[in-house]
Order: sequence, then C-alpha cells, then structure tokens
Amino acid sequence: MIRCENAKDVSLAISGKYKADFKVLTELKERPYVMHRTIGNRNVYALYNFPAGSKCLFNSSGEAQLWNPWTGEIASLSEYAVQKKKGLK
Repeated sequence: MIRCENAKDVSLAISGKYKADFKVLTELKERPYVMHRTIGNRNVYALYNFPAGSKCLFNSSGEAQLWNPWTGEIASLSEYAVQKKKGLK
C-alpha cells in the first residue's frame, strides 16, 4: 500500500512502480480523471473531464468503442482510433 496525504503526491509516489497503460498526448490545463479496468479480455477506460479534441494513447489493441453510461449506446471509434506499435492513438 502507498499512502499519500493529498492527491498531488500520488504521481510522485507511484512513479516508476507501474507500467503505464495510458498517456495523455494533448497539453491540458487541468488534470482529468482516468480509470482503467480489465474485464475478461477487454480493457475498459473511463475518462472524465477531458476537453473536446484531446488526444490519448491507450496501451491496448483491437476495436475502440465509446460506451455511453447513461443510454447504454455503443459507438465505434474506428475512424478516430489509429493502431500504433505501442497501442491505440
């Protein structure tokens, strides 16, 4: 367990201890929230408070989809996601 007194200390406390599976490629003014879970053979990322047009790199492969938690609608992101050597961009 790693204990931090405030949220600003978390990045430094876990730096280098875990393999990064997600990276924000766009310069952002405020830090958004990202949650990653593995469910079976799927990687599920929940992204909150990202500005429109933000670019990210996911250490994943396969079809990228957008799941709307309020309506249950699933939309393909294939036209926006590009498979790279190190994941989806």
